[in-house]
Amino acid sequence: MKIIRPPPEHERATARVARFEREVQATASLSHPNTVRVFDSGVTEDGRCYYAMDLLTGRDLGQILEREGSITPARAAHLIRQACPPVAA
Repeated sequence: MKIIRPPPEHERATARVARFEREVQATASLSHPNTVRVFDSGVTEDGRCYYAMDLLTGRDLGQILEREGSITPARAAHLIRQACPPVAA
């Protein structure tokens, strides 16, 4: 689940909520084995925006970089191929 705290009543907060909503829509539109599915989204009673998604196991890119340091171009290409397999013609 991803949650953002309630926005104060000013323009920057409105932009933050709009950006969060675009993120939810973009994530929900994805259909790929290496991406999460969005199951629900909304606003809690105390005004927090949220979306609920799959819980994935494994390491994310940040964790890989933290553990391995910089990665080789071949390793980067391997990771990218997992997220972006070729489309059949």
